[in-house]
Amino acid sequence: MAGNSETETKLSDLQRSIQLLIKLKLLEIQGSKSQKEMILMLDGLDCTAGEISELLGVAKTTVAPIVSRAKGKKRAK
Repeated sequence: MAGNSETETKLSDLQRSIQLLIKLKLLEIQGSKSQKEMILMLDGLDCTAGEISELLGVAKTTVAPIVSRAKGKKRAK
């Protein structure tokens, strides 16, 4: 079973590295964009409110209303 544990550790390390790369890229993109613009951009990439919250380091209660309003406006058109 040691091989299984080693594989899980490697996958966990890989996941962490990917998350760090994504966060660094988001910081680069964020330069001139507001928090709302970043939330809407990530929503447009089909990220969930939880994922957006984690990536931007903001509360899910900040993300959810912005995404909800944006979707409501799309439906109204």
